[in-house]
Amino acid sequence: MTEPRFLFVARAWASPDIWSARKPLGPGTEPATSSPCPWVAWRLVGANNRELGRSGRTFTDLTDCVRAVVEMRALLVACQRVVFADPATGSWHWKLDIDGVSRAVSGRAYHRQRECAYSCAQFQSAVPTAAMAVRSLVDVSGGGAADERFPAALLAMRMPAPRPPADPVGRTVTVPESRLTAR
Repeated sequence: MTEPRFLFVARAWASPDIWSARKPLGPGTEPATSSPCPWVAWRLVGANNRELGRSGRTFTDLTDCVRAVVEMRALLVACQRVVFADPATGSWHWKLDIDGVSRAVSGRAYHRQRECAYSCAQFQSAVPTAAMAVRSLVDVSGGGAADERFPAALLAMRMPAPRPPADPVGRTVTVPESRLTAR
């Protein structure tokens, strides 16, 4: 494939916290504490197969995960871009919020704020035209083929890409480090 695409990742009987455990969740976001259970999440990868971003949370099934991608595409213009530094490491991260809910987060940490903001803009410009690679559902648990747990009709579906929004970059909010400290 030579275009950006959404990949869906399934994990059987693991804590959903591992999806975002290695990176900060940003200001005003509490880490989820849940028991191990099957979950699905999405990643957006570029034409070079590098991760551009990932879902801000995990989902209980593929249907909800696909629905979240479609909803994020529709509301991309309304997303608020939050760029913040992790006080513990000094590395920069981004997230896209809609009504205070993280819809997408950076897949890695950045050394510089400008690189982080640029990466978020790249993510936002790729979302409207990215393909939905539902057939390439990845089971990272090693517990059998992912399509054994999900309906074949859902795996075979193709989602049309909506028209790109008028302003794919959105707004940037830089959070001062003083707001990231614990209260």
